[in-house]
Amino acid sequence: MWYWLLMGGLLLPMLVSIKLEQPKWLAVSKLLLFIGLMSSLLLKYDLTHLSWLLSFLALAFFTLCYAVEEFAPKHRNLQLCFFSIACLCYSLDFWFQVDSLSWTVAIPSFALVVVAFLLVLPLLDSFAMQASVVALILWQMLWAAGELLYINGTLLDISGFLGALLLAITVLVWALHYFRKPFKHSYAWILCCYSSAHILIIAPIVLK
Repeated sequence: MWYWLLMGGLLLPMLVSIKLEQPKWLAVSKLLLFIGLMSSLLLKYDLTHLSWLLSFLALAFFTLCYAVEEFAPKHRNLQLCFFSIACLCYSLDFWFQVDSLSWTVAIPSFALVVVAFLLVLPLLDSFAMQASVVALILWQMLWAAGELLYINGTLLDISGFLGALLLAITVLVWALHYFRKPFKHSYAWILCCYSSAHILIIAPIVLK
């Protein structure tokens, strides 16, 4: 329960900053969220536990994404590189917990990612190659999280899968926001989905 209360308390300032259109406070609230997530993991400190280590590495690279966005926004490729490595760490975290594979999850998740990718492909232009790599990473992350949910079916597995799904949705909305005309509250949607994704993915590590 403490974890959800802490994350809710960290999300609230972010939502208020969006509402009041205070970019400096928003930047601070995003950083505080990552600090809160990493601190929650440190309470479960265990270097011998591969899942813990991969999750911590993922958050470290997502924090680097944040740093590039705030201090070097023109270096979009560097940000994408950090994002891809972070998502790969998350997906490896899921995969190392999977004992057996089935196509029950792989095919629907692949179809979902392909449809989403084709929808935004005309907007990407020269960014298409990098986007295809991210789409592939997101697909296998969804597959791994879905396998865990399919095999175990616990509430924490549901949390992990929803987090992976929200992260994929974040990328889709981000592409629409930056490569096409932003729709109403699109940036708020991006931040809410992105932050909630991390909270849900980290929850199984912290609460087990």
